[in-house]
Amino acid sequence: MTTFRQIRTDFSFPIGYGEVGIEIETEAKSPYDRPRSKYWDAKEDGSLRNVGVEYVLIKPLDHNSKEYNEALDEFDAFQKKIKFIDSPYTSVHVHLNMVDRELIHMANFITLYLIFENVLTRYCGPDRDGNLFCLKTKDAEQLYRIYRDLIFNIDQGAGAKHCSRLVSSQIKYSGLNIANLRTLGSLEIRTHGGTTDVKEIRRWVDILMCLYNKAQKFSSPVEIVNLFKDKKKNIDLVKLIFGQNADYFSKEHIDNDIDKTLFYAASIATTVKDWSKYPALASPKPLFKNRMVSFNTASFDEIDATEGMWANANDRQWLLDRLARYQNTTLQQTIEPVGDM
Repeated sequence: MTTFRQIRTDFSFPIGYGEVGIEIETEAKSPYDRPRSKYWDAKEDGSLRNVGVEYVLIKPLDHNSKEYNEALDEFDAFQKKIKFIDSPYTSVHVHLNMVDRELIHMANFITLYLIFENVLTRYCGPDRDGNLFCLKTKDAEQLYRIYRDLIFNIDQGAGAKHCSRLVSSQIKYSGLNIANLRTLGSLEIRTHGGTTDVKEIRRWVDILMCLYNKAQKFSSPVEIVNLFKDKKKNIDLVKLIFGQNADYFSKEHIDNDIDKTLFYAASIATTVKDWSKYPALASPKPLFKNRMVSFNTASFDEIDATEGMWANANDRQWLLDRLARYQNTTLQQTIEPVGDM
């Protein structure tokens, strides 16, 4: 199993390992004292207009866990006291944690999202269709090419380098924003409009979690796309994937909505020649061999380094300091981890 944590050791990973992060943008009639909160960080948002404040979960939480439910209940208590207003300038962003998920899970999720992008956007309302802050793939076709490039580079063993080049300004305002893979290890869904209705926020996260969980069940994007070859099965597939949440979708538009986005999903499916071997990553080589070193007589020559590890003066000083701390040790096993020192 290969995860993002394994290919990107320099991620600024979110605190904890929860599945879901939520950002709720709000506007209000008048200024107010931001409430003290156990779960939410209330930040002033200059991109909003009327007393704009964004409520961000302090850490990602597992879906439907005790903490998750308590966090939403806490926000519900806030919205009953604060006079929030409906605004076309606000939205709800959901982050789905991919840090410790298999990389095939991410590829499957992107495939499923693209298939249902029109269905999900229609659910979120007409003001989200064509919205410049949550662009659909059909409105900005460069997006599916960016998704393809990410998946392809991971398959070629260049995932870490490619992730470091993901530019937020190019893809931040897409409905499915992968730029946060670079810093948080999450996929951000920006499709939903602004709301402080906790019941609706719960439902929206439930819908996205259906995709998130089902993405783990499929062997590859090819398997997913092949399911949708027959339009007659679309309704049944929607029910299979979304369960009772399928009742919230417009059934009369499902066939047409899926038909318009299936090409993008198929493009993802053809990115990799052999999904059974995805990702084709070699195991990282350790910087040091596991060997016994006598520290009181140790020298630089006795330590196996790779690619001029000790050529840098600061690194050499680090080693000198380390040797000094162990100069009275007769035998010390030297095992240094791959990654930052």
